Amino acid sequence: MGTLFYTFRTFPTLLLSSLELQNAPFIFGNLKQDLINFQDSFTKHRPTQIIGFAKGSYSRFETITINHFGRNKRVLATDIESYVLHFPHNGFGNIKLSRRPTNTFCNWTMFQIAHIAKPLNIPVQFIHIAPKDILDLKDFLKSQYNESVEY
Repeated sequence: MGTLFYTFRTFPTLLLSSLELQNAPFIFGNLKQDLINFQDSFTKHRPTQIIGFAKGSYSRFETITINHFGRNKRVLATDIESYVLHFPHNGFGNIKLSRRPTNTFCNWTMFQIAHIAKPLNIPVQFIHIAPKDILDLKDFLKSQYNESVEY
């Protein structure tokens, strides 16, 4: 039990190492295949929460994930339009709250993971982090989630 972290292969290695996570996060590269591997990890470890992060141009907690990918595609063939994500209501340090959802690969992954986690009441968070705010992310993770699980 504990926190299952995930990120993407595009997240800079130097920033990742500076987070000093107890266990390495799951890293998405090939989204569809890695989602299958993530589901296996999820089933094996049964985390109590899931936190994803990716590099961004400005730092923000995503507040919602939507069933849209790109302009005209849906993430999943379901009537569910969105999931509310977990986030600190006042942000944390320089990490503010997102004003609107994205429709990129980050959102695709967030929606897929939220769809898996929601029926089990497992909170899902996602943070876009600017490199200049990496210490705020580190402090947030340490202050809130000091447990992690291996995948």
